[in-house]
Amino acid sequence: PAARCGNLCRHIRVRTMESVMGRKAGYEKVPDAEDVCYVEGEAVWVVEPPPREESPRARLGLALLMVGVLLGVIYYASSGGPVRKDPPPEDEPVGSAPSSREDENATVRADIVHVILDDVGRNDLWESSDLDAARTTPHITQLARDGVVLGNYYGQSYCTPARAALLTGKWVHKIGFSGADVRGGTTEILALNNYSIPLGHRLLPEVLKEYGYETHAVGKWNVGHCNEVYVPWRRGFDTFFGYFSDGIDYVTHQVDSVASARRGQGYVEINATEFALVDLQSYESDETFSWSSGVAFAGNYTTTLFSRRATERLAAARTHAYLWLGYHGMHDNDGDFASEDDDYWTEAASRLGAARARFGKGLREIDRGVGDVVATLEARARPYVVVVHSDNGGFPCAEYCAGNNHPLKGMKFFDFDGALHVPALLYSTLLPSRTAFARYGGLMHHVDWLATFVALAGGDVDALLDADDFDSVDHSDFIRRQALSPAAPDDDTYAARSDIIFSVDETHATVRRGPFKLLRRRSDSTYYPPLHSENASYAADQCATPSNAFFLYNIDDDPYETTNLYYNASYAALLAELDAWADAAYAADYFHIPHPRSNALTADMQAAFSSSLADETTKVLVPWGCHVFYR
Repeated sequence: PAARCGNLCRHIRVRTMESVMGRKAGYEKVPDAEDVCYVEGEAVWVVEPPPREESPRARLGLALLMVGVLLGVIYYASSGGPVRKDPPPEDEPVGSAPSSREDENATVRADIVHVILDDVGRNDLWESSDLDAARTTPHITQLARDGVVLGNYYGQSYCTPARAALLTGKWVHKIGFSGADVRGGTTEILALNNYSIPLGHRLLPEVLKEYGYETHAVGKWNVGHCNEVYVPWRRGFDTFFGYFSDGIDYVTHQVDSVASARRGQGYVEINATEFALVDLQSYESDETFSWSSGVAFAGNYTTTLFSRRATERLAAARTHAYLWLGYHGMHDNDGDFASEDDDYWTEAASRLGAARARFGKGLREIDRGVGDVVATLEARARPYVVVVHSDNGGFPCAEYCAGNNHPLKGMKFFDFDGALHVPALLYSTLLPSRTAFARYGGLMHHVDWLATFVALAGGDVDALLDADDFDSVDHSDFIRRQALSPAAPDDDTYAARSDIIFSVDETHATVRRGPFKLLRRRSDSTYYPPLHSENASYAADQCATPSNAFFLYNIDDDPYETTNLYYNASYAALLAELDAWADAAYAADYFHIPHPRSNALTADMQAAFSSSLADETTKVLVPWGCHVFYR
């Protein structure tokens, strides 16, 4: 018997045979909401309302449309899995724009799911030497195997600058998030910080909305919340479910960067009374929103909550969607959850240490969520892109959740490649079928997703970049070419990008030009091979941070940063060039936040938190009306 399609009938995108085969991606909507959609065997039948007066041309168009639906579904059913496009011609870029505004509806824009992992290092995913990837991250590993691994992908060394670069497509010194490293002060947004990305900078979701995207944010925000104009739903996202600050307890959702004198971390004192300060918000619309909306979710593990909300958002999307999925995991916060794998992870703690085992257990829950998201994308029967990468490297000295960057030097907070060179992949039905683990070796940075996503959306990247001082570079064609020839050597490391400005200020700098990376007045770090016993830990001096050191590395020849070339006289001219470049970037573009940075509890904050929830034990982290700046 025929079965009802339910929601599919209202939101189905009807593909022609040609679009399923990967040529012109045309689609039309089912004509009316009252139409009834049935599945019978391999055929889709759309039963129309009572006949209306139609021209012969309209009747012919409907007949051709129905034939296209039938052939498209039969082809998809016979393919055995995701629709993988035959390679388009070499001169046809992935996601190419329609030839005119009149043709715009003839382009099916891909759903884009952007998964940002928190503090996950190079030794934590499909290449891990101590976590069993087949057990810990099977879905992410499958995406890497069937997609393209971005082997030369770079982020930032801190959570907030990483997200600021991702959202703006700009070097962080232009937007107020470039400063010294862990010993010299940071630009990390904590619960009580009083600044954000200046309002004059368009963010990624605002750009994608220009191409008709629904935009949804789930998870970690961490780029500013002190004024309501800085929150996600005022900066381009249609909905938001997540938290504002740098870290929260995985279960209670109390913030980790405040502490009261008597009760400690996660508590704040207001009018001589101590309250738990929680940080979770659920925004659907202005009409239904309450600042206490997230309190009802207390007691639930954040990763599970975020995965569930992500799949709900995608399933309900009426058109092409961009989803920012900023997982909490595996930031170093307390809070555990019950799992059917608990026995395995208890045993793993005896081999890896408790913090490393909890990291692996939480990563497994993230992987389940990624699997659910991909299944939801498949059910939508649209082209899609999934990107997975970390914000920065892992934190092996963690108390609760220990990431690992072996064999790279350093960890989160420091500007060595252990913090900056992070795991990344792109999987898409827009890419051709290919052999396992194609690798794109082009130098790529967080800022580059803005231009790359616009290209995949069929946008005019050149016009976009001309309209603002974006530092973003489109890598879509380069990734596609590598997917077409995965066995070919990838020697074109600097074809798309050759320079990265990680951070500059008046005296400090971390920059890379070609293979050479300069660290000026930066804290030193060391190497953190995986631990292999329950009570093992790194020596205290391994987690110490001597500062004001100078380094120069040739990353192509020395990827593990073992040989400091800074004091080698042969590189004096190169050093002068890199210093001059960093100084010029600072002089030309550095954004000075126009008021002192603060992370202290003020009267305005106490008033805002106090009114956030009429509860004797709990208050909510909400905006308090800080000064707003534009650019």
